[in-house]
Amino acid sequence: MNQAAAEHRVRDLVQNVLAPLVAKDGGKLVFDRIEGTTVHVQLSAACAGCPGRALTIELLLLPAMKLELPELTAVLASTSFEDT
Repeated sequence: MNQAAAEHRVRDLVQNVLAPLVAKDGGKLVFDRIEGTTVHVQLSAACAGCPGRALTIELLLLPAMKLELPELTAVLASTSFEDT
């Protein structure tokens, strides 16, 4: 699968499935990019500084994204404090 198609699939998953789940707890999730086998996202709002953030990445984001793209190995999240 080419880079553009992979990013489209992950972006759709984030926007339509994962972001609404994160929003239920007051967080905000935005897709940034894919570099190699790593997805970069931005977590903000209630996710900024949340102690459960690592679990959200490990138990929700990465497994869901790997269903779309099994070759993915990691999700890295930057934090924005702008909208907290």
